[in-house]
Amino acid sequence: RTAGVSVLIYNVLGQSVRTLLDDVVLGPGAHAIRWDGRDAAGQELASGIYVCTLKAGKLMRARRIVLLR
Repeated sequence: RTAGVSVLIYNVLGQSVRTLLDDVVLGPGAHAIRWDGRDAAGQELASGIYVCTLKAGKLMRARRIVLLR
């Protein structure tokens, strides 16, 4: 079964800094995406802790990630 998948990156203040996927329909199985450490305007973000959220159908997961420059 397919689901619309969204992957967003937030800073520690809860502000969205980048949308990697926005309601993209993906089939079952493993998928990989890569974040280049830039915000939506293409500017490099500072080293620090960010939160990556994944939404797929009714599933939502959030993980802290560390960006090191």
